[in-house]
Amino acid sequence: MRELKCNNCGGTSILMKDNGRFVCEHCGVTYTKDQVDRMGAQIDVKVAVETGRPLEKQIQNGETWLKLGENKKAREVFEKTVDEYPMDYRGWYGLAKSYIYEGQAPEGNILRNFVLTAPEDVLTIIVETYSEIKRREEIRIAEARRIKEEEERKKREEEERRKREEEARKREEERRIMERQKALQEAREREYREAIEANKRRKKRKAARSFLLISTIIIAILAYTHSQRPELFDWLLPADRSAASFKSLEMVRVRKGSFVMGNTRNDSEGYSDEKPVHTVTLTYDYWIGKYEVTFKEYDAYCAATGKRKPDDEEWGRGTRPVINVSWWDAIGYCNWLSEREGLKKAYDSQGNLLDKNGKRTTDITKVEGYRLPTEAEWEYAARGGQNSSKYKYSGSNTVGDVAWHDSNSGNKTHPVGGKKPNELGIYDISGNVWEWCHDWFEYYSSAAQTNPTGSSNGAGRVNRGGSWYSYAQSCRVASRYYLTPVNGASNIGFRVSRTVF
Repeated sequence: MRELKCNNCGGTSILMKDNGRFVCEHCGVTYTKDQVDRMGAQIDVKVAVETGRPLEKQIQNGETWLKLGENKKAREVFEKTVDEYPMDYRGWYGLAKSYIYEGQAPEGNILRNFVLTAPEDVLTIIVETYSEIKRREEIRIAEARRIKEEEERKKREEEERRKREEEARKREEERRIMERQKALQEAREREYREAIEANKRRKKRKAARSFLLISTIIIAILAYTHSQRPELFDWLLPADRSAASFKSLEMVRVRKGSFVMGNTRNDSEGYSDEKPVHTVTLTYDYWIGKYEVTFKEYDAYCAATGKRKPDDEEWGRGTRPVINVSWWDAIGYCNWLSEREGLKKAYDSQGNLLDKNGKRTTDITKVEGYRLPTEAEWEYAARGGQNSSKYKYSGSNTVGDVAWHDSNSGNKTHPVGGKKPNELGIYDISGNVWEWCHDWFEYYSSAAQTNPTGSSNGAGRVNRGGSWYSYAQSCRVASRYYLTPVNGASNIGFRVSRTVF
């Protein structure tokens, strides 16, 4: 028998008599069994709340299983609770709920009614106890929420830290790329400046050596010879004799197709003007020179038209590529070549394209005569057209196999055809001399293009292919540069192209 407090005197010595009643030894007040049972339930509940006995934990576990929908587990917990604490109405109430949630409504309702009809003072204790349980549950939930928020805060901070590090890494990488691009651009510009300056110095030395002495002697000899045998000078006249000695250029047919233009390898040697890469479609076949135009071929044009021959820098003429020609010189040669073969010329006096009826056009498929290749035609041919092996240089991944450049040229041009051809049988499209293209220079767009001919104006006309004076990266098929169309240099020449009709 547990100790009970007397409601009258507060004493704890309540003894059961033979007549079934309970009597307080201190004040003599008697209690019925129901009264004593209620006093016992009150003590059980209060002790459980104040000391945290297993009863409290079992009640919480049962309620937790109910919240999770585990009704069977909740019922097992509450059955154990009522077995151990039969006077604790919370166990009965939880068991009633678990029965109802499991679909056993009759059993659950009987138990629930039992709880609801319990004496008022016991129900008061149950309500107070549930309030305490709720308070503790709120504390537990608040603590769990705090722990979760702390974990989320740490996670956010870690993500922000990684994001900052990644952004810093990207900025550093962009800075290095920009510095590398700037260095490459400066090197390319320096290459052009040095080539032009070297060209000027050679011209000055040559003029100083020969002007006074050689010119006087030659003039005297020519004057005397002409007076004796004037027929020897017929070759100077724009007659059929000079033109007849000219053989038609060797051309390679390039089949129509699509390709990706620009720095497709995305390597560190690339320049910023080689991006973005973009798809280009050429809907027509065209011819392109198997070789760069040579001095021999260009000198025939000069002889036929009375045009001054370009300087060869004392490297020799013949089958070396013609140099020191401007863009205007190159299209003049193209028009002369067209007229020789009975074709409509491709350019008017302002450098605009002409169709076969002599009208201005931007549709390259309607241009009949010889012309400079468009930049897209040049790169498609350099890559090998439909036969492309996706080489870095035109015909190879080893620059020395296909190109004369700064490391193997000996600082001068070489006769055309001295290196391996590319997949289409085209020679020297990488190296030897930069080649004029038809287009004005402009930065690429990511949009796909069909039969492009460039913009209507720009800073200069496009040069492609690199030269004897260039670093290897300028000899890549994607490399590009430009020069004002009125200028020429000792490292710039051209090859011709023509639309197939």
